[in-house]
Amino acid sequence: MATVPPGERDTRYRASLRLPAAVEDWEFTSVLVSRPVGFVLLHALERFAVVTPNRITLLGFGCFAGAITLLHLAPQATWAIAFLLFWRLIFDDFDGMLARTRRTSSHFGSYLDKVTDVLGFFGFFTVLGLRASAEAGGALWPLVLSSAGVTALVTTGYVKWVVRGMEPPVAPSSPAASPVASPSPPRPPVRVFLILLVRLFGVNECDIFLFSIVMILLGLITPLLWVLAVSQIGLCLAMIVKRGWRARQLDRERG
Repeated sequence: MATVPPGERDTRYRASLRLPAAVEDWEFTSVLVSRPVGFVLLHALERFAVVTPNRITLLGFGCFAGAITLLHLAPQATWAIAFLLFWRLIFDDFDGMLARTRRTSSHFGSYLDKVTDVLGFFGFFTVLGLRASAEAGGALWPLVLSSAGVTALVTTGYVKWVVRGMEPPVAPSSPAASPVASPSPPRPPVRVFLILLVRLFGVNECDIFLFSIVMILLGLITPLLWVLAVSQIGLCLAMIVKRGWRARQLDRERG
């Protein structure tokens, strides 16, 4: 295991809390919840060789699978479902923080992260659709809505990363090529919070868990399905337009 040299440990830990350079990568729940908790976990667990990013990814997927199972078989166990969803949220950020801090990021780790995300969200949206359908007396529309929502969520990620893969390679000497994500330019804390608050209502990937935890605890399964499905469809349409425009720009730049 590539442990962090003692003299660099605190510097790398602090770097794990930096805002991403691009505002489009800011997520309210990630910045204000999962990263701070992940920072504490780094201090507690980074020194242990048995704790690896890929194992954390699988542990997070296990939490997600457990929450999905309970939501389907024992929906009244709302606190247990919320507990598992919370740790799925934390581990989803912590695996990357741990890898970047140790500078052991890998292609397989990125692959594992994306595959478990897709499988987990398909299961979660499907069970939400089944629960909402049961509440609606067996109606079909909740299943159609859940299918549209998760398809939009996956398509958003696909379009985003496909076009990012078209971007010209970053020079090795540039800050963006560093194993630790490049920081955002300094901004006043109040402005940062307001930007994050506005972005919360877009319900980005990490924010899905915040909305889900709160609304499941309140017993609002059908409203939760509407919030997630409509927000993901809206984000998908916006991403298709934005990334399509960027692809056209790259064509023009290439000449």
